[in-house]
Amino acid sequence: MECAVRYADDTLLTARGGTFEKAASLAISGTAEAVRRIEALGLRVALNKSEAYSSMGLNVIHPLAP
Repeated sequence: MECAVRYADDTLLTARGGTFEKAASLAISGTAEAVRRIEALGLRVALNKSEAYSSMGLNVIHPLAP
């Protein structure tokens, strides 16, 4: 299972785990860290312009609810 979070400025974060729960957990913690680092540079992250997806295997992408 893989989750991806994309920001309007083309920042991409991916997380991979053996289960959806593990991948989602890694995506959440990774996103929080990325936001902290971006904000530490004095920039803002517009979460309303972000998209989250999950996929299982190749070529299967499922948008996640906001």
